[in-house]
Amino acid sequence: MPEFYVPILKWKEGERLALRRLSDEAKNNLCPVLNIMKETKPDSFASEIIKNWGEGRRFYLDFHPTFRDDLNDFMEAALTEPESSKLANFSKQTYRVFSINT
Repeated sequence: MPEFYVPILKWKEGERLALRRLSDEAKNNLCPVLNIMKETKPDSFASEIIKNWGEGRRFYLDFHPTFRDDLNDFMEAALTEPESSKLANFSKQTYRVFSINT
């Protein structure tokens, strides 16, 4: 089983730029968890992933707790973007791994 690093990154400009600047060799050893912030625009989300991470590369999605009720709306809008079909593992199926109630 290949080993790879799984960084947890907020999907903000600095983190996007850092991913974009990585070499292909470095990217091949990563599978980032992208923490999607409330201000993320769903209609350009797939394009931003491709621009900054690359087409067909795997990644995990994590949604900021402020999404609670808006997650389905975000996914519906993001999936209508034509570029979403170019993403390796982007589908309508999402699974909540865990949730902490405070």
